[in-house]
Amino acid sequence: MMLVPLFSASLAVAALTAPSSPDGDRIELLALDIEGVEAAAFERALQTRLPDRPRIPAGNPDARAGIERWGYVLVRPLDDGWSLALILADGRGYYRHVAAHEGGDPGRLIASTLSNLIASVEEDALVADAQNVVVPDERPTEPEPEPEPTPELPVEPDKDPEPPPTELPHTELGVTLRGMALWSLAPPDPTGFAGGGAELSVSGRRPGGLVLGGSFGGLGRAVAGYGLGRLRLAAFAGYGLRRGRFELVSVAGASAEPWFVRGPDGSESLRSAQDDRSLSAVWGGFVQLSPGVLLDGGEARLRIGPTLRLSGAVTTQGGGGIARVLQQTENGPEALFRLGGLELTTGLDVTLWWTLGDR
Repeated sequence: MMLVPLFSASLAVAALTAPSSPDGDRIELLALDIEGVEAAAFERALQTRLPDRPRIPAGNPDARAGIERWGYVLVRPLDDGWSLALILADGRGYYRHVAAHEGGDPGRLIASTLSNLIASVEEDALVADAQNVVVPDERPTEPEPEPEPTPELPVEPDKDPEPPPTELPHTELGVTLRGMALWSLAPPDPTGFAGGGAELSVSGRRPGGLVLGGSFGGLGRAVAGYGLGRLRLAAFAGYGLRRGRFELVSVAGASAEPWFVRGPDGSESLRSAQDDRSLSAVWGGFVQLSPGVLLDGGEARLRIGPTLRLSGAVTTQGGGGIARVLQQTENGPEALFRLGGLELTTGLDVTLWWTLGDR
């Protein structure tokens, strides 16, 4: 009955007094990964058996990076005791089962088994249970599996889809009020300023930019007590270019200009360059550019900008050509007015565009 206690005591003494291994085989550091046993009791028991062996908590591989020979101690609880694993830096693994004893201190039981295991390993008295073992805190973390994408159910198209609403073409009506000045270009005299006046123009603009319209205006000038009046009727066609708030209307057309002259006493005194017959109208054609800025006002748009018109006209009476109004002087006939020939009109436009019908 006394043999078992004496035998256990002799084992404990052997563990405490086991000769130390050569430095070349000595495990220099222990990394402890302990569960299922009181840490303080285990540390005290391990300090008693391995007093000169440094220990660190497991979980930080960098803490043992500069040490060649270290051991990883893994303890986990079982139903009848504990599992003990010692994994060395070179990948060798040693595994033990520590049985629980009634009344035995778990910390001492595990520390005793570990110290005996380390002594045997350092004396090269044991064959490793496994090779190339990776310690738990150095295992690569496996990425979490990505969730499988939810399959999209096919959407059945409507049997009778309604066509998208389309913008109906619309026509715009424009009314232009223009103040203008007329300049006679090139011979014969008189050249230069030929009169000033105003003009009213009505235009229609199609969605593609086609512009059609007509205008009516009048201008006049007084020289040496004589007054010239010119009425102008015109029809034109062209294109209206729009880019954002910019608009450029380019047109070409034909014009007819009835005219009259009143003398100081209210009588008419008319002569042409070719004969003495009265002249009543000139006929011609023109090209015109009207750039401007559009100001949006909802259903209507306002455009403000200049106008340049280059025109040419002739009379059909007296053999045709340019009509001139002459005054008799001591030195002979003197030209007061000229009608026709090459002329330039400059003006300032104010145009209001309305949309006709639904947009």
